[in-house]
Amino acid sequence: VLFAETKKADLGGAFWVTKINHTFIALLLYASLVTAFIARRDGLGGPAVVAASSIAFLALAWHRFETGFRWEKLPMQDLLQDTGAAYEPTLIFKGYCQPELEEQEAYSTHSAG
Repeated sequence: VLFAETKKADLGGAFWVTKINHTFIALLLYASLVTAFIARRDGLGGPAVVAASSIAFLALAWHRFETGFRWEKLPMQDLLQDTGAAYEPTLIFKGYCQPELEEQEAYSTHSAG
């Protein structure tokens, strides 16, 4: 028997959300630095106001991402409307066996009986 890793919980969603949050933090930091650089170079302030609007947009987009998506829990309405197709035994993974080994098992059971 070959060694295979044990089945682990799927944490892809949690890691993906964390990566998106880090991306928003990086974008806000970048937009803030660019806005400060433009404000320092330009005495009028007009271009800095335009650049600062991107910070407001990023903050709103981040808020929408945090509050607009339900990714941790499935709503009860979706659970009630589920047809159960995902729970059919034919769709459940039962393991992998090499075709050569299946042929050997079939041969050994026929010859033993």
